[in-house]
Amino acid sequence: SVVTITEGARWVEWDVTPSVQYWVSNPSGNYGLVLDWWHEGPWHYDDNSGANMRSKEYADTNYRPQLVIKYVIPTAETDINLKLSDLTLNYWSTDPGITFSANDGQLLCSGTTTDSIWGMNGCATTYSVNSSFEARVKVKLQQGIVNVDQGQFCFGMYQPSNNNYIRLQAVGYSAHYYEISGICAASGNGEYHDGSAYWASYWDAVYPTYPPSSPAVRFFAETPEDEANAYLTWKLRYDKTNGMFYVFVNDVLVTYYSKVNFSNWLLAIAHDNNRSGVPTTVWTDFIDTTPPTPNPMTWASPPTAASTTSISMTATTATDEHPPVSYYFTETTGNPGGSSYGWTTSTTYTDYGLSVNTQYGYKVKARDGCSTPNVGSDSTIAYAYTLINTPTGCTAGNATATTIDLAATGSLPNITQGLSGTLFATTGGEWTGSWRTGLTTDTATGLTPNTSYTFHVKARNGDGIATGWSSGTATLRTLAAQPVALAYGPVSCQGIQANWGANGNPPGTEYLCVETMTGKSSGWITDTCWVLTGLEPNRLYRFQVMARNADGVKTAYTNLGSVRTLMTIGQAKQLGIGAQVTLDNKVVTAVFKNIAFIEDLPAFGRAEGVAGIGVRMSGPAVELREGMVIRVDGQLDLNDPPFEQELIIRANNVQPIVQLGMVPPYGANNKWLGGGEFGSQPRVCDDASVLPPRWACGLSSIGMLVRAWGRVNDGGLGGVNYFWIDDGSALNDG
Repeated sequence: SVVTITEGARWVEWDVTPSVQYWVSNPSGNYGLVLDWWHEGPWHYDDNSGANMRSKEYADTNYRPQLVIKYVIPTAETDINLKLSDLTLNYWSTDPGITFSANDGQLLCSGTTTDSIWGMNGCATTYSVNSSFEARVKVKLQQGIVNVDQGQFCFGMYQPSNNNYIRLQAVGYSAHYYEISGICAASGNGEYHDGSAYWASYWDAVYPTYPPSSPAVRFFAETPEDEANAYLTWKLRYDKTNGMFYVFVNDVLVTYYSKVNFSNWLLAIAHDNNRSGVPTTVWTDFIDTTPPTPNPMTWASPPTAASTTSISMTATTATDEHPPVSYYFTETTGNPGGSSYGWTTSTTYTDYGLSVNTQYGYKVKARDGCSTPNVGSDSTIAYAYTLINTPTGCTAGNATATTIDLAATGSLPNITQGLSGTLFATTGGEWTGSWRTGLTTDTATGLTPNTSYTFHVKARNGDGIATGWSSGTATLRTLAAQPVALAYGPVSCQGIQANWGANGNPPGTEYLCVETMTGKSSGWITDTCWVLTGLEPNRLYRFQVMARNADGVKTAYTNLGSVRTLMTIGQAKQLGIGAQVTLDNKVVTAVFKNIAFIEDLPAFGRAEGVAGIGVRMSGPAVELREGMVIRVDGQLDLNDPPFEQELIIRANNVQPIVQLGMVPPYGANNKWLGGGEFGSQPRVCDDASVLPPRWACGLSSIGMLVRAWGRVNDGGLGGVNYFWIDDGSALNDG
């Protein structure tokens, strides 16, 4: 260390740090310090000149010589996890025969040297650093460095602003070793460098003989490992605050330098050789403590049933600086047949030999291709059921008019687990049920009575994945619905129409209607009504009806209730004068002033009753017309003079019901027209030629619409009041 002094008392300082660093590593070389002086300019000594230094015995202790020690306790710095993707490959490419490339997550320096000058080939980070750090890589000097003269490989810091650098370097030669070298200001191993020229740690203290001998290698650590076949960990540590730069091999400190001042530097990996024709292969692996991404692992396609006995899954394709990435699939439930699988580079896995419709759980994790792999965390557990068997078919039974009970057949294990269940439907689409979770039965409802249905069934597993429809089917017919009672009608004097509702039975359903008083029945018919004629007027009758389906299965009887036939006019006449009568469904045959005539209305295609009667209205006036069907309420009485022998109804209420067309007249010869107890008419006799005359014995046809034929004879009176019709019977009964 050199300082310039001038006249006058003042402190003079020498930096002896390089020497002290040398003594620490080589205590036997510590021979102390020597102070020497010379004149500036051409170096020379002058015995008459000199410099006086105050000794340690100087009276004023403040001016005695001082040894000032500033020390730094090495501590770990912030770790930079250097990755291959952080590097710009071939940042330097002096020798075109040497290239850097990525190879399975490692940096490969390879080729054969082609030049004879010193110049780097190498890579540098895409980012700069400006704070204390430490960083590590693993290096295998496979070819071209170990035991090769001039072969060099390094890991260090590079400052682009002034091209300064400092690095840990492996030097080939015949005895391989490590050193710190660079172009930058630095102090260590007995020397201080101002950064104006290249320096190396094994030069400091005296340049070694060639190749390096034992005294030379004391500035670095020799390593017993086989660097040509094994990876050694190289570590840089830079304490920017204190200007300290350390290098380690396999966590053993090689050496360090102080007074290193860098700003905004890149991390670099490089190769040097000034000889051509040297085959070179150097591998750099990166200290990877990070598992593959994503971490925790995720599913690209979660476990899903592939069959009744297998489940397939796909993990997310993971990425990592150190391929290949491999995967481990773990089955978690322990259910029968479930198996774990790995490590495999495939992202897909199918677990075979599983139980039908059984839930299995899986998780997956990934690891990288590092020699000591980084294993990531497991994914969330994903569960899946294997598929369920397709039912072989179904059975159908217990039919009602609108329901059929159903049951699936075949092996359907674990049907009570998860969403497992069955779904029934008709093959023709007339009815589809809902999923019966946990059940193998259902009841088809809302069906049409007396209808044949064919059913099939499908099943679903615990995840709700359904099978196809069963190949086996079941066919069954619903029962006929029991008919519902409807009102009777029409009801006449001698006939009744019984009516009932089909109650959902389709057309073609057969019914049996029975009248219980007479024992007569309709026989099996498809109509929903039945007409029974030939009954007694004003008589009570009772009907009941049943149905049967196409298979002949009968329902119970439905009671239609009781019903009474209507009273005929002839019956009413026999009640006697003064009797109160109500006559339904009578038809008007003639209308005169203040009186109208009615007869029994024909019904069911035939005449009913052979009597008529006059109706005089005492209540509100009602317009009546021939052919009108009416209801009459009134009292039996004799007609007004001059017809006081005629029985009539004095009506207090006449209610029109419907207007019909022309009423068919009653046809008979004159003998049978008129007469009878209530049919006597003035001068209407069977024989008027005798005294007393013989009254007619014919029907009481007063008020009836009749048809007569013969020759009209007005008796010379011009048709006033009456006339005769001679039918040629030779009876004097006109």
